[in-house]
Amino acid sequence: MKNERSVFYPRLAVSNMRKNANIYFPYLLAGILLTGLYYMILAVGEMVAGSGMTGGEEMMFILEMCAALCVVIMFLILFYINSFVMKRRKKELGLYCILGMEKRHLCRLLFWEVMGAAAISIVGGIVFGALFSQLLFLVLLNLIKIPAKLTFTIPLLSVQKTAVVYICGYLITLVYDWIIILRTKPIELLKSRQEGEREPKTKWLTALTGAIALAGGYWIAFEVQTASEGLFFFFPAALLVMIGTWCLFLAGSIVFLKFLRKRKNFYYRPENFIAVSGMLYRMKQNAAGLSTIAILSTALLVVLSSAVSLYSGEEGMLAGMFPRDYKLWIKPDSQNTAGTLAWQRAADTSCEEEATEALHRLAQETNVAIVHDYGISCIWWMAKKSGNSFLDAEGEDRVRDMELGKMVSLTLLTLEDYNQMTDSAEVLSPNEVIYFSDEQEKTETVRLRGQEFLVKKQGSELEGIPLDSINERMFGNYVVVVPDRLTMMNLRGEDTAWDTFDWYYLFDLQGEKEAVESFLAQAPYCLSVSGAKSLLCKDDQRDSFYLVYGSILFIGILFACLFLLATALIIYYKQVTEGYDDRERFVIMEKVGMRDTEIKRAIGKQVLIVFFLPLVTAVLHICVAARVLRLFLALLGLYDQRLFWTCIFICCLVFGLVYFIIYKLTSRVYYRIVHK
Repeated sequence: MKNERSVFYPRLAVSNMRKNANIYFPYLLAGILLTGLYYMILAVGEMVAGSGMTGGEEMMFILEMCAALCVVIMFLILFYINSFVMKRRKKELGLYCILGMEKRHLCRLLFWEVMGAAAISIVGGIVFGALFSQLLFLVLLNLIKIPAKLTFTIPLLSVQKTAVVYICGYLITLVYDWIIILRTKPIELLKSRQEGEREPKTKWLTALTGAIALAGGYWIAFEVQTASEGLFFFFPAALLVMIGTWCLFLAGSIVFLKFLRKRKNFYYRPENFIAVSGMLYRMKQNAAGLSTIAILSTALLVVLSSAVSLYSGEEGMLAGMFPRDYKLWIKPDSQNTAGTLAWQRAADTSCEEEATEALHRLAQETNVAIVHDYGISCIWWMAKKSGNSFLDAEGEDRVRDMELGKMVSLTLLTLEDYNQMTDSAEVLSPNEVIYFSDEQEKTETVRLRGQEFLVKKQGSELEGIPLDSINERMFGNYVVVVPDRLTMMNLRGEDTAWDTFDWYYLFDLQGEKEAVESFLAQAPYCLSVSGAKSLLCKDDQRDSFYLVYGSILFIGILFACLFLLATALIIYYKQVTEGYDDRERFVIMEKVGMRDTEIKRAIGKQVLIVFFLPLVTAVLHICVAARVLRLFLALLGLYDQRLFWTCIFICCLVFGLVYFIIYKLTSRVYYRIVHK
């Protein structure tokens, strides 16, 4: 007798899960996928650590950050799904109370159900992760293009961490379920699904708040001009957009549906009547789900499109940083031995000539040829831009007052270097300059620290300057070509904290591989010029880029899968719940003579509106956010707008296709439920 009582609750739990297969199967499948995804992230991290690959420490750090964020998102998804399951189970649990069970018995039953789901999810997830973690590691190696040793392994530490994390997650949901049972009366459990929804009131204040919040978020996105402004305003704008989305789905949708109801020619048709009335009376409970789907879809598109853009634009970014395969950079000492400022003695070219001659002598000694070479002397400073005037930025005050939006990056270049770099033969008078900026408006004059110059030629972008300073990308780069070196040096300020002089020597090498390697190994030691200096290679930077941006794309794909899984589950449970709620209504309509084809059309229209409203909202959000995203990506060197918009379009198209497949599958589930 005691043995029978000990197995009663486990058997009843298994029986309940079988009877509610349409609810529990997606629940278990989601648990397996979430567990497997978390295990794979941990396992890939351990494989990276054990492979000895170049950049393994950086990759480990990225994966650890991803795993921590995944835990938070996964717990939210698990908790959200559990709430749907409990909503469907309330009537059944209330019936058990009527049949004589006490709340402590229900708590014991829920314990076995949740622990059973946890066991299946954890074991199934680890098995799933063990099978596919090797494939995921191969995908990572292919993305970062770094060879590493691949061996099949199941890291026990990853298994242990996964089991502990998800046991804690399921225990939290169990405690939440117990609290619901203990705080709810049995009669309330029994009647929970019989309580109808009243017609929601038109909440004009909420709708107006949503419209203002959304308009405010969009306005910030359109007003941001530089990446520095975007860093300060992106998160407030994102918060406003999320608030606006939720308020408009909650109140704005009710306003819109009541507007459709007043249009008699539209409303009094069978399929429109059913769709509009059904959504109107449940829009309060729909709002949370629909707004969540819209926000998750937007997050998916933002993460995926940004990661794909960075990975696809690597070669373009390298071309911007390295106009040639090799780049020598020299920054003279701030003071020489006599105490004279470097900018005063940098008007002569002896330093650059000495470095160039040293490199050419080394090239002859190592049997390589320096080709396609040119040098650039430039002055860069943080300037305050007002109209066509560039003034000192008053740096400390600007930073303290957080007025970074008023600061720009200004680069001065000599005409001689410009002609050599562009293979042109421009001529400038002493009071003329060539001006490059992203501004659409033409300007006839430019003022530089109080001196006015005539703009002989204006362009939007100057190719050939190595953009390797984050400030140039963060604040927008303006380039002014001045007549000669003396003019450039006279325009330099005396506060070298915000004003720097740099010299670049860019070149390609021709010769045998061993000779080139010998040249690069000896080059840093043959340069005797004073000051900071470095010799950089495009191929080395390319390896670093693939490591970083390949890792970002890898993480982006994982998060996209996570957001997509969450979106699909929310949609599925939303349709299952509404299907059961609508079944009796459609049965009555069939009895009064409504044809099966009309019911299908009504269901199709209702599901279509509910499904694609979040998708349209997400696409609109990503199009508005794209402007700020483009500025952020420019910080990393991605300036190709066409590539950026192409990646956004492809990501939206692929996501829309997947979203449509989910729509077709869930609409069938909804129809089967209401048409039983």
